[in-house]
Amino acid sequence: MNQLNTGMTRTSRSSSLGANVWPSIAERKLRQRLSYDEPATTPTERPTPTPTTRQRKRKSVMLAAKAKAEVAIIGDSLTIGVDTIQHFMKFPRCYNSAKRIKIRGDCPLIPKEIQCMENVEEIKVSSKFAPLRLPPPFMMKMNSLKVLNLMGTGLHSLTGISNLMSLEHIDVSFNHVKIVPKKLFRLPLLCVLKINNNRIRRISIPNKNSVSMKKLDISNNLLESLSLLKLANLESLEVQDNNLEKLSIPSSLQYLDVRNNNVSTLPMSGHPCVELQEMRIVHGNKLEPKPYDELSHPELYFNDPE
Repeated sequence: MNQLNTGMTRTSRSSSLGANVWPSIAERKLRQRLSYDEPATTPTERPTPTPTTRQRKRKSVMLAAKAKAEVAIIGDSLTIGVDTIQHFMKFPRCYNSAKRIKIRGDCPLIPKEIQCMENVEEIKVSSKFAPLRLPPPFMMKMNSLKVLNLMGTGLHSLTGISNLMSLEHIDVSFNHVKIVPKKLFRLPLLCVLKINNNRIRRISIPNKNSVSMKKLDISNNLLESLSLLKLANLESLEVQDNNLEKLSIPSSLQYLDVRNNNVSTLPMSGHPCVELQEMRIVHGNKLEPKPYDELSHPELYFNDPE
């Protein structure tokens, strides 16, 4: 009897629970029907935006961003500072028409979004941005870059710059560079290299080097010997204010400044420089003025021209 009573109580409980559950489901369905038939239009509820409205809003935002970008770009130059960096990082592709970028010293960082700009040919970072120990890695992916100016930014290494095969002009002067990678002289289009006012003690030129290099400035360093015979098309060389005792230069040279060194013999002795037109050598060296028949038409400065 006790078992029958317990069974009846279970069935009665389940039936009572079922009676309570099923009406609630019916009520939900009824409410759903009512909501489909008569949608609620309370002021707190907003209709979900359709795709067309989203597209229109996005288009209007992009148009406003392009308009602001066009104001920031003067000609083909863009200056990124504390007042424009947030908008630039949010809409980098709106600035695609810029070919030259200058990053001011008040800018909190060098934005990595510049790698999205396909037409950039020149980047100049303000010297007030120091210290920048290494070039940003994202900058090393910009294959269209022709001019890179990192003067006075606190650089310690030139790692990665030699991967930019389209570079024509490099200025990394007034930094803390000690080693110049050989790959830098293998860049096929490099014409101008300025690495003056650093801490360089040695420079080695590889056998397979760039034939396009015309100007090299390595003044105000710690060099003691230098051989540049492998740079067959070099036209201008500035090596003043070093500790040079030995210097070898190519015959293509037209301008040479070797003042304030320890040079005792002329760099062209036994190697005529028929192209040399201007030379500044004696001031601060161990040389004495004397005629040089191997020079075709030089304008020699034995002391400062001033």
